[in-house]
Amino acid sequence: HLPPGEGYAEGGSDLDKDTLERLNHGRVIMEILKQPQYKTLSVEKEVVILYAVTNKYLDDIEVDRIQEFEVKFFDYMEKYHNNVLLSIAEKKVIDGGTEKELINAIENFKKEFN
Repeated sequence: HLPPGEGYAEGGSDLDKDTLERLNHGRVIMEILKQPQYKTLSVEKEVVILYAVTNKYLDDIEVDRIQEFEVKFFDYMEKYHNNVLLSIAEKKVIDGGTEKELINAIENFKKEFN
């Protein structure tokens, strides 16, 4: 049984590009929301990955590679942009400078990932 809308997307119907993009975005969000049991994420990691997915940075990643992306992205953030994670953990908000660095980190990581 397919989730709502998936039968249309895979059946080759005449859905417009916007609808197909929305369906794909929904699939990406669903993959991001999956978390292994007993392995909860820190709030700051949840924030950065949700920022990436809601701003559609992950829409061009194959759905079956989303979890791989997520794991490697967290490693990348801890290694090269830990200050972003620490800022979010401390301030409980993404301020202007943190957001610019986060966007830069997402874009640079995506170049390495693909």
